[in-house]
Amino acid sequence: MLSRSFPLWVFTLFFQLIVFSTEARVREVSAAVGEWPPYIYCDSGAHGVLIDVVRAAYAEVAVSASFECFPWARSFSLTREGVYDTSFPWSRSAERQKIFYFSEPVISDYSVFFHLKNRSFPKLSTELNIENLSPYKIGGTIGYYYGPLLEEFDEKFGLQRAKSDELNFKKLLRGRIDLFPINFQVGYYLLSKLPPNPETG
Repeated sequence: MLSRSFPLWVFTLFFQLIVFSTEARVREVSAAVGEWPPYIYCDSGAHGVLIDVVRAAYAEVAVSASFECFPWARSFSLTREGVYDTSFPWSRSAERQKIFYFSEPVISDYSVFFHLKNRSFPKLSTELNIENLSPYKIGGTIGYYYGPLLEEFDEKFGLQRAKSDELNFKKLLRGRIDLFPINFQVGYYLLSKLPPNPETG
């Protein structure tokens, strides 16, 4: 399975308003997160490099952070409802900015389109636009924001969404979708966990 780059996303921590002042000093914050290996693992409680980074950032200002794992859509709603103080990592969008405050980026990485090895997409190697993407079935994960280009594609043609990234890879292998956008590192990690398949590379 090969990959093809599309525009960079900056993933950021987002949170409900937390006031750091002498009158109302915050000592503890709670975070709702989801499985996002190799950055966040949920197999035995939330752990991973992003958990370590965020925990250390709060520790710098003498704040203790706790982390709980949920499906990503649930993490979003629990933070929106104020059950948890924060959630990460999320890409910034206009709709999310109406609800949450965003920190500075906690990770900068790039995302790609994964596709079957026996498929070629010559137009996409020259320019990514709605016209060139329109012939294809593109997968997506429920609750994810994929940037303005795929947001427009979703409005016009509809992303074929599934409950998880793993399910999207299975749909890709079965030919139910043509392309699946995902963070480069996460995508290859998930592929490494799938059973061997002659169509993947």
